[in-house]
Amino acid sequence: MTFHSAFHKVLNSENNQLIDQLRQGGKDALATIYQLYRAEFIRWVRASSSCDEEEAKDLYQQSIIILYENLIGGRVTEFTSSIKTYIFG
Repeated sequence: MTFHSAFHKVLNSENNQLIDQLRQGGKDALATIYQLYRAEFIRWVRASSSCDEEEAKDLYQQSIIILYENLIGGRVTEFTSSIKTYIFG
């Protein structure tokens, strides 16, 4: 197994654990996801668009809410990518 494939296996396992915890109403999992990608998302949005920091923060919060509602509501039952890709998409 290459480093790349081993890394993705670990990442997918962690993603699946967080997703399972979220589906069970785990607020700690939501807080973990929120903190994990927040700064990078805000930098990415500001670099790729003309919005200011407050707008980027609002977009991030909306992305997290959409992720949570889609998981809890059953609209997303399986990820074919990482949580990060879903949030940034």
